[in-house]
Amino acid sequence: TRVHPDRRHRPATFADPDRGSASRSIALIVVVAGLAIATFALTHQSDRDRARDPASAARVTGSPTPPDSVLPGSVLPGAGPPAGRIGPPPVQLELADTTVELSAWTFCFDGVCADGIEPVDLEQVGSPESIVVRFPLPRWSFEATFESDQGGCTRSVTVPVTRTGPDTLRVDSAGAAGPQIVTLFGRDPEGGDLVVSFAWDAPVAGDLPAPESYVAALSDAGDERHAYPLELSLSGLAATPKEVVASVTVTAADGSTTTIEPERTDAADRCGSVYLTGTQADSDPLLALGPGPYDYRVDLAMDGMTYVGTAVWPRDERRDEAPLTDLSWSPALPAYQGH
Repeated sequence: TRVHPDRRHRPATFADPDRGSASRSIALIVVVAGLAIATFALTHQSDRDRARDPASAARVTGSPTPPDSVLPGSVLPGAGPPAGRIGPPPVQLELADTTVELSAWTFCFDGVCADGIEPVDLEQVGSPESIVVRFPLPRWSFEATFESDQGGCTRSVTVPVTRTGPDTLRVDSAGAAGPQIVTLFGRDPEGGDLVVSFAWDAPVAGDLPAPESYVAALSDAGDERHAYPLELSLSGLAATPKEVVASVTVTAADGSTTTIEPERTDAADRCGSVYLTGTQADSDPLLALGPGPYDYRVDLAMDGMTYVGTAVWPRDERRDEAPLTDLSWSPALPAYQGH
């Protein structure tokens, strides 16, 4: 499945090209002591066959703990989990007076994958201005998604995590000040990922990235072109728009063209986000277009304002997130300012 950058909150449509095509082989049910039952789908497959963020299930009480097995090496000297543990090493948060260890509740590591459920009883880290993260695998990169309650809806802000050393990173606040649920997503460029979460009462507002947007419909596998139900996603907007109408025109290199008018399907509890989808029948004519590259043009009417988004596929396709294709806008989309 393919998952929206807001994480956990939108329907999945696309198969993730970041992972291989081997199928799942084992289902494991993990019983969380006295609290809840979390289900993990365990696989002996390539790391690229699961969604970038597979955690789309509803939250439950408890903290799922992956079962134990033997880890491979490739950790820094003196670091890493004890022998007999399955999954990646724990993520350590170094706080003023203690160190907190977080086990991944979703991961792919050493050919084994587990899709879990984010626990409700998250570790509370207090109100530091920033957090030092220690993780013993130097080539892994991390990003952090901050979620806050904005009075009836949830605002999500995703930013990269700064690496400060071979086994250390720094998480700085992003989005509005105040209570935040922080989800760290780690990825190994050679295959593997993990997800951990904690609660942070951020004392100051942090980075506010520009709005993010993508369109997706065309994909390829080798020499074959595929068309899927169109997706149009906008996030990080100043406010959730009340009225949205969009049309997406796709034009091939020979001038042949087709237009799709997606319908709005986003969840009402997501602040500053818009998500529209088409149908498979809408996208089938894309396969009759001439050869690429293909120009996307999005004509967007939003709360009385009009915007034009453009992209070229596959040139503007996101690396490791095909077929999501980044859009450029004129005029610029209204951005969230932290209040």
